[in-house]
Amino acid sequence: MDKQTKVKILVSGDIKGDFSPLASRVETLQKSHGCFNVLFGFGSSPPRSYPSSLPIPMYFIVKEECVDEEGKSLENLNFLVGEGIMEIQGLRVAYCFIDESSPDTCIDSVIQSFEKTQADGVDLLLTNRWPLGISNNASIKPSPFQPGSIIVSKLATALKPRYHFCPGDIYYEREPYINSDVKHVTRFFSIASFGTPKHKFLYAFSTFPLSCMDPKELENHPPNSTLSPYIDNSTQTVSDTTSPVIIGNSDPKIANKRKLEEPKLSILDEKIREMDQQASFNRWGITAEPLAKRAKAHQPTHPNLLERNPKDCWFCLTNQKAERHLICSITDNMYVALAKGGITEEHCLIVSVIHKSSALDFTNQEKSDFSSYKTSLKNFFRMQNKSLIFFESNQSSFMNMQHCHIQVVPVPNYKVIDCHKIVIKEFHKARLPYNTVPSDLTLGDFVGSGDYFMIELPNNEIFIHRIEEKRIHVDFGRRICCQILGTPEKIRWTDCILEKDQEIALVKQFVQRFSPCLLYTSDAADDLL
Repeated sequence: MDKQTKVKILVSGDIKGDFSPLASRVETLQKSHGCFNVLFGFGSSPPRSYPSSLPIPMYFIVKEECVDEEGKSLENLNFLVGEGIMEIQGLRVAYCFIDESSPDTCIDSVIQSFEKTQADGVDLLLTNRWPLGISNNASIKPSPFQPGSIIVSKLATALKPRYHFCPGDIYYEREPYINSDVKHVTRFFSIASFGTPKHKFLYAFSTFPLSCMDPKELENHPPNSTLSPYIDNSTQTVSDTTSPVIIGNSDPKIANKRKLEEPKLSILDEKIREMDQQASFNRWGITAEPLAKRAKAHQPTHPNLLERNPKDCWFCLTNQKAERHLICSITDNMYVALAKGGITEEHCLIVSVIHKSSALDFTNQEKSDFSSYKTSLKNFFRMQNKSLIFFESNQSSFMNMQHCHIQVVPVPNYKVIDCHKIVIKEFHKARLPYNTVPSDLTLGDFVGSGDYFMIELPNNEIFIHRIEEKRIHVDFGRRICCQILGTPEKIRWTDCILEKDQEIALVKQFVQRFSPCLLYTSDAADDLL
């Protein structure tokens, strides 16, 4: 088939094992609407009837019990069992049939096969279940509510299909949604069971394969396109994928207006000036009276917190030597920065703006901003087929300059299965006792006010070591992450330091890539110098 030929496609809902009525309907359509190239459908029941022949090639996503010898011998009938990715009529088609017992890892092979192609997405994704959260950010919600699967959501996020079809009790067409890192949008459809009255049970359309489409054409997003439903953010419709979604109390309209009125101010300068107007921060340092007032309002509870001069702290923004070019996003209470000497190019930190010893000292607003950043980073790295490890080492007397920062290390999803085992192995190797935090306790409930090391795995499992007499090595958290990633040569951060221009380039890349979710992002790394 000529790659430039438009493919005419039919998609059917669940046929309930009855192939004959569908074949008859397709024959009628062939006569009245011209030749269709292929049909995709769904089957949840064992076959009840087969026609003597099929007018066009048909592919059905079914469970293995629905495949019999008669069906396999029928020309033009093809069964897609389990999960996979293949080329059909020049289209890259991914499919997945799951049930309640399907493990989260059942889609790993499909995602890995897709990643090897280095393609921007697939043409079609066919799943027997709805994705969880598909109606998020949509103006029209399905009625009645349709349950979804997180496995399908993860698969759709990873494969970035141009069209995603699944069977349902109703016909539902969602507004197109914008994917990250690719030019095209995704259109989601639920097709009603074949023969359902007052609902569309056969959908017809035509398209060119993604591989031969003009990129400029893909950039023309429909005006009703929305943010991805798989990101936990505001439900506003967007037309510009680089517009940041504001988390917290800041009004994006005000922020954008301020940026237009005062173009010479960088984002970081704006933020510090706002703090200065609140009598908290000065652009070049901290004045004595505002600091005293702010310190009193945010008195740390940690008994070992020593008196320090924030002007000498690596993480305090008022330190003129602080490496501000690493900052990617900032709120009133928290900021995100790339790690100096990171394990990966996307290894980052969530840091408190006010000098705090540990997360135990966070105010309610600081906890809220930290949680927002944590959720946002999780969502965006999920779109890169990665999960996150968070760790914090709270040894408050270390160099007398402990400023709370939580390390965030992305890990490819296929390595997540090794995390639990490696963490336990490293604790044993270091002869450090540990506990896991029960779900009904907070970190403070568990460690009290003492020093601690904490690591949170992608499955939300939290390991705690209470630091008492024996101090832990400063690289202990990195050591664990490097073992998981298979990069033991990067355990020492000093061995991974890059030139400043390289760091600036990475920050710019990070900001551009994640700006739809991060706060106060700049258009160029130089803005944060």
